[in-house]
Amino acid sequence: MRARGDLLCYHEPFIDDYYLNRSSRVIPHHQPRTDGPVLFNDVCDYLMEQAQSQPVFLKDMSYYVVPHMFDRKDFFNAVSHHFLIRRPQASIASYYLLDAEINCHEIGYESQWQHYCHCVNLNQTPVVIEAEQVQQNPPQQMAEWWRQLGLEFKPNAFVWEDQTPQDWQRVAGWHHSVMNSTGIHARAQSDIDAENSRFEHCVNQRAELREYLNYHRPFYQQLGTAG
Repeated sequence: MRARGDLLCYHEPFIDDYYLNRSSRVIPHHQPRTDGPVLFNDVCDYLMEQAQSQPVFLKDMSYYVVPHMFDRKDFFNAVSHHFLIRRPQASIASYYLLDAEINCHEIGYESQWQHYCHCVNLNQTPVVIEAEQVQQNPPQQMAEWWRQLGLEFKPNAFVWEDQTPQDWQRVAGWHHSVMNSTGIHARAQSDIDAENSRFEHCVNQRAELREYLNYHRPFYQQLGTAG
C-alpha cells in the first residue's frame, strides 16, 4: 500500500495506547513515539484530520482497539474495515520467535472476529483477505481488493526499494524479513511444511501455544468463511 504512492500510510498508530495504557505487559522491540499522539482518542482525531487532505491507509491490530473503538462512532464509521488473516500456526510461531511472552489475547483472531461482527451489525461490508492467497498471486488478489476500495490498479506497487519506512523504526525488530524484501513471493508446499514444523518446535518450548491455537482457530475459520 505504501508502494502505491497515493496513500498516506500509518503503521500501527494505536500500539502505544494499548501497550502503555491497556496491556498488563511491555513488548520487546517497541519504542513509544514521542513526536505525535499516543492516547486512543487523540490518535483517532489525528487520523481523521489527516484524511481531510489525502486518503489514509492504516494497518493495525484489532486487539489494540476492540471494544473501545465501538464507542468512537465518528471514527469507526469513517473507516473502511478490512481484515488480513494468516494461518494461525504460522502467525503464532512468527510472533513467539520474536516475543516468547506472548499471551493468548495477543494472538488476535478473537478480537478480529468481534471487530468483523460489529461491522456487519452496522450494515458495513468488511472484506477478509487471506495472506496465503495474496502470496500466490499478488497482482490478481490486490487488484480485486483495490477495486473494492475504489482504488486504481498500480502495477508499480509490487516492487519496492529496500528502505525502512520512518514509522517502522520504533518497531524495527518485528520486521527484519519484510524490511529486506523487495516484493511478495509465491508460496510453495515446502513453505507450509516449514511453518508447521516451526510451530511444533515452538510448542515444544512453550506448550500453551497449542492451547492458544485451539482457542483462536474457530475465530480464524469463521473469518475465512466470512471472507
